[in-house]
Amino acid sequence: MRVGSVALTVDKADLQAISDYVQWRFNYTSDIEQRGAPEHWVSSGELESLDEAQKGTFKDDCDGFVLACRYQCRKVDIPNRLVFCQTETYEYHLVLEVKGWIMDNRYKYVMPRNNVPYKWISISGYEKGDPWHKVHS
Repeated sequence: MRVGSVALTVDKADLQAISDYVQWRFNYTSDIEQRGAPEHWVSSGELESLDEAQKGTFKDDCDGFVLACRYQCRKVDIPNRLVFCQTETYEYHLVLEVKGWIMDNRYKYVMPRNNVPYKWISISGYEKGDPWHKVHS
C-alpha cells in the first residue's frame, strides 16, 4: 500500500529482489585493498553506475553494499535506515534495516532483525541528513 509515493508496507520479496540485484553485481573488496584507505563510502555517482555494472564488477565493502541497497530502495520509495553494528566476531559492520528486515552482504537472504547475531551500536534516520542515534542494548 502507498500513500503518495511512500510505501506503508514492505514486501520481503521486494527486498530480496533488491538484495539479489545488488549481490549479483557486488564483489566484496576492502577499502584498504581497493583504495589504500581505511574507510571510504561510495558516492551517488558510483551508486548510479550500479545499474550498468555486470556480475561481480561493483567492488566495495559492507558499506558499499548497504548504500547500494539503500539507493535501490529509495528509487522505489522504500523507507530504510543504516545500522552500525558489531558482528559475532567483534568486527564493526554496516547493514540496512527496512521495517524489521536486514539487508546484509554477509547473508544471501534478507533476514529478520532478531535473527542476525549482531550488537546494534547506532542507527541512522530515514532521510538524508537525519541524525544518527545510539542504540541502547
